[in-house]
Amino acid sequence: MTFLLMLVGAALGAFFCAGVFEEPTGWTAAVLGGCIGLLLGQLRTLRRRLTDVEKSLGALRVEAALQGARLAEPARDAPTSAPAPAPQPSSESVPMPVSVPPAPAIAEYRAPALVIPERVPPEPQIPAPPAPPDFIAQSIDRAKRWFTEGNVPVKVGIVVSFFGVGALLKYAADSGWL
Repeated sequence: MTFLLMLVGAALGAFFCAGVFEEPTGWTAAVLGGCIGLLLGQLRTLRRRLTDVEKSLGALRVEAALQGARLAEPARDAPTSAPAPAPQPSSESVPMPVSVPPAPAIAEYRAPALVIPERVPPEPQIPAPPAPPDFIAQSIDRAKRWFTEGNVPVKVGIVVSFFGVGALLKYAADSGWL
C-alpha cells in the first residue's frame, strides 16, 4: 500500500507541476510527490500498529482486573472447621492418674556456620576513548544541529528563500532578462 501511495503521489506531483502550472520541473515534483506518498503510507502503517497495541493493552487490562477480582474473593469452597467440643467427663468414671514416661532429651540442632567469602568488587575498566567521527558524519551532525537548534522556522525560511532566489534567477535566465 505504501508503494501504491508513492506512485500516486509521484503521478499527482508530475501532473500538477507539468500539466497545471506548465513548468518543465515534472521530475522534481514527481520525486517530492513520491516522498509525500511514502510518508502517508508510513503514517497509515503506524496508525494500524497503534490500534493493535491499544487493543492488546485493553485486553491485558481486562485480564489484570479479572485476576485482581479472583484474588480478592474469599475462598468459598474451603470447608470451615468448627472447634471440636471438649469431651465432658462423666460422673461415673473417675480418672486415674496416669504416669507419663519422661520425654527423651533431644539435643538442639545447630546448623553449621556458613562461611561466606567477601566479595571483592572488580576493578573498574577505563573505556577507550571513542574514535573521532569521519568528515561525512561530522557534516551530517552539523546539518542536523543547524536545523534543530535555535530558531528553526527562521532557518527553514532561509533555506526556502535560497531555493526561491535560485528558481527566480533560472526563470530570469530562461526568459532572457539577464
